[in-house]
Amino acid sequence: MSRVAVIALTSMLAVMTACAGGKRAEESKKVSSAVELYECDEVVAEGLRSQLPDEVRALIVEPGYAEVVGSAVDSDTAAISRQLEPMVPEGVILKWGVLPMSYSNVFSLHVLSAPDGKPAMGGPVVADAKSSPYKEHKFKTVIETPQIVVTFTPEGAEQFGSLTERNRSKGIAIVVNGRLLSAPRVMERIDGGKMAITGTFTQEETEAIVDEIMASAETL
Repeated sequence: MSRVAVIALTSMLAVMTACAGGKRAEESKKVSSAVELYECDEVVAEGLRSQLPDEVRALIVEPGYAEVVGSAVDSDTAAISRQLEPMVPEGVILKWGVLPMSYSNVFSLHVLSAPDGKPAMGGPVVADAKSSPYKEHKFKTVIETPQIVVTFTPEGAEQFGSLTERNRSKGIAIVVNGRLLSAPRVMERIDGGKMAITGTFTQEETEAIVDEIMASAETL
């Protein structure tokens, strides 16, 4: 099972806290621009899969699906990118997932929509990021793994709700500082201003990603 594929976006309720004396304290807030969300382009991916050069096809070790062109071992990713870049239409980018498929050194190549080279959502929209436990029920057994919970600013929460609304049953790629962490499929609109990234991360990996997200936070 792919470490990239086993990711889910979940909706979480926002918690409101009252200020003492009924007055809201004026506090400076830090926001991060490290997280970018891209819409996945399954149409272009299908087109690329249908016309892969023989040199590339020979290097693909796992067939593609949806927005994934295919998967290859780490040592072949650069060669594949060089071959495919001239075939990519304007407004679309190729990006390799940074997490390998389980128990292997194989990575997946994703096709992302990027009109004018920009993501569907980005900029100073992340208010906080934390590592927390995630419980998953498998075969009557509860498996607890670490997850990354991202809290958006009010503006970011609105953008995220709209983004998930128009991408029902489609993939959204989560990119942190240029690295594609995952490309989960959205099942429904997600409100509440929070995004949870779950998968086969270790505790150290989730903490490192959280630190990376918040390291670039700036005070508004």
